[in-house]
Amino acid sequence: MLNILTDDRSVDSSHRFLGRFSVRCSSGFSLIEALISLAIFSIAILGLSGLQIRSFGTVVDLNQRSVVTRVMQDYASRVRSNPGATADYTGTVAASLCSAAPGTRCDDRAGATATECSATEIAGFDKFAAFCGLGGSNSGALPGAVIDWSANINCLDGSDCSDANAQMQIITTWRRHKSATDELLKNSAGESMSLVFSP
Repeated sequence: MLNILTDDRSVDSSHRFLGRFSVRCSSGFSLIEALISLAIFSIAILGLSGLQIRSFGTVVDLNQRSVVTRVMQDYASRVRSNPGATADYTGTVAASLCSAAPGTRCDDRAGATATECSATEIAGFDKFAAFCGLGGSNSGALPGAVIDWSANINCLDGSDCSDANAQMQIITTWRRHKSATDELLKNSAGESMSLVFSP
């Protein structure tokens, strides 16, 4: 009987020891769980912030493409409305064009300086109005929305585009950044868009 008591005591003391050990293990294990959860949460937050930065770049790019598309379509409609001076609409247009407004303002807005313009004067004014904007409802032109832009307008058949089947092309290029100090997209590759139309 003495052996049984000794065995019971040893069994009882081992239960107490294991009980204490299991309590200590479970409290340490929950601390490890909390640290692992915190690490996983931190990695997820870093991934989401990277995704947000990338989506910001996409929004900027889509806005620039939208402005360039609208400007090229506006220019094409201006060329079609002045068929007598199609050759005057060709050439290279860059941001330097927007530094000074044309001397003769050929539009019917308030403040227009001319009541009658030649076809060549209208073409010069249309280049400025389409690419640089006139303020107000047309203020979303290339300056201010697209940086380092230029447009090359030419006739595809090599002539002056006066032929009835002539095709004209506008190729606009720009850089994918919103401002000159935007480090995120500053060194990205250039973008370009093309529009072919009948004048």
